[in-house]
Amino acid sequence: MNEYKIKLAFRGYELKKIKKCSEARITRLFLEGNYASPQAPHGYRKENKKLIVIEDPAEAVRRMVTLMMNTFSKVN
Repeated sequence: MNEYKIKLAFRGYELKKIKKCSEARITRLFLEGNYASPQAPHGYRKENKKLIVIEDPAEAVRRMVTLMMNTFSKVN
């Protein structure tokens, strides 16, 4: 029983350590101007780990955001 508790404690420690390292890596990539996700968001493409704007879809996204902001500003 004690062996189980010890293993459980080590698993919890390792999980926290991995999570902290992963978050630090993603933050560092972001601060360096890199994008950490395997897929680029809509309206972008990845080129050498950097996001490049694709104008046609980006314009559609800008329009959607503008429409959404105008709608919500009228509600509030």
